Amino acid sequence: MQSRYDWRIVGFTECSLTCGRGVQQTKIVCLERDRNLIVTDDNCVPTTRPCQYRRSSVTSEYVRLGGTSEIGRIAACLVDVACRHAQWSVLRESQWKVGDWQKCSSVCGKGERRRLVVCHSVDDRNVTDDQCEGLKPLDIQICDMGSCAQGWFHSPWSRKCFPSCGRGHRSRQVYCSSPDGSQISEAKCQSKKPKQKKACRNKRPCGGYWFAGPWSECSSTCGSGVQERSVICVKKLDKKLFTIVGKENCRGRDKPEMERPCEQLPPCQPQWFMTPWTQCSASCGTGTRTREVRCMDPELAPSSTCTANKKPSQQNICNTQPCTDESVQQDPSCKDVYKFCRLAGPARLCSYPFYQENCCSSCQTYQHRKTKEKP
Repeated sequence: MQSRYDWRIVGFTECSLTCGRGVQQTKIVCLERDRNLIVTDDNCVPTTRPCQYRRSSVTSEYVRLGGTSEIGRIAACLVDVACRHAQWSVLRESQWKVGDWQKCSSVCGKGERRRLVVCHSVDDRNVTDDQCEGLKPLDIQICDMGSCAQGWFHSPWSRKCFPSCGRGHRSRQVYCSSPDGSQISEAKCQSKKPKQKKACRNKRPCGGYWFAGPWSECSSTCGSGVQERSVICVKKLDKKLFTIVGKENCRGRDKPEMERPCEQLPPCQPQWFMTPWTQCSASCGTGTRTREVRCMDPELAPSSTCTANKKPSQQNICNTQPCTDESVQQDPSCKDVYKFCRLAGPARLCSYPFYQENCCSSCQTYQHRKTKEKP
């Protein structure tokens, strides 16, 4: 009958030395096969116990990614060739699976970065770390992203305005500084970068000439008025060709005047002033509208010296078109309900309440017509 118990190799003991050459031995336990449970050794058959082979270890120093110096192990197994028992149970070989490093936790100064490190079996499963040989690779590492920013530094504005004529700009240098004063990436300065240029204007123009157009007519025929003209800055391209340029290219103090008072205008006389017309007194059938008319002197004081025969009219006739039957109806709710309503008037039915209500429009038109026909 086959035993329920079996010997199993589950790992190795600690190395007998911390440096130089030491010895490790295999760990062998008695295991209940069905429940995968470790039991006392007397449950297993002693003659089937695996040979407790040994392996020696040597240490060497190597440099890992990031410049960190650590002690790593390179193990070489020395198996006891005297072992004659072949029916032992050996754990499957597993290897460390290492992912890529993540970004550093800090944008400047020191931080840390991580990566995934798992023990991976040959059948593509993640298993416990004790099933992989050797030291577990680092899954966390210190990272240095350089000095943090102190802030923006800038030089004084340049003395000269560039270009040297007309409108231009002054400039300065701006850089993001570390605490020791050295320049670092601008992304490490959190605040808004100061401007590197600002507008300026030179006293010396850039070779332009003022061109003045003709004077306009006077704005008034009496009393006081003004004349105006256009003035532009032009630049000569060749002997006969000019182009319009910005006014900063011409000398400002030499710019010709653009406005002047009119000369020798006769004094203004009193004249008639009037208000706007009022609304017409009727919407049809002839109405009237009125306005006020006054004589005022040049200082806008009342005067009596205006020419009487030139006085504007104060009243006139308006809306001379005749009123139609449709114009009688003022209320939008006064409508005809039935087609026979046009016969209600001639049939003398409009005196009845039914026709007054349902033939409102026709009855009102008929009554209005009859009223106009009376002598």
